Amino acid sequence: MAVTRIKTVYFETLPKCNFCGLDAHVDAPTSRGPWAYQCTVCWPLVGNPAGMHTLLVQGDEPEMDPATKRAEIMAAVEAGDFDAAEDLIGDGDFAEWL
Repeated sequence: MAVTRIKTVYFETLPKCNFCGLDAHVDAPTSRGPWAYQCTVCWPLVGNPAGMHTLLVQGDEPEMDPATKRAEIMAAVEAGDFDAAEDLIGDGDFAEWL
């Protein structure tokens, strides 16, 4: 089974693992089904490291380069996902990205 990262989420302070209290580095389903914050020690024991997960990173999200940002905005607009396009644009002017 291939590893499937759904997304990456950035935190000022990482949440704690729901099982041992160490810093969590993934939010993933457990072997029993519900999703939980998991550290790198617990994830192989209670989760599925080869399955879906959200990567948790401490720090600020890096800025997207303008060409990639424009491509993602246009893809969202073409798909009719205007909420995603607005999220990418943020407080900027939509016309700048057309």
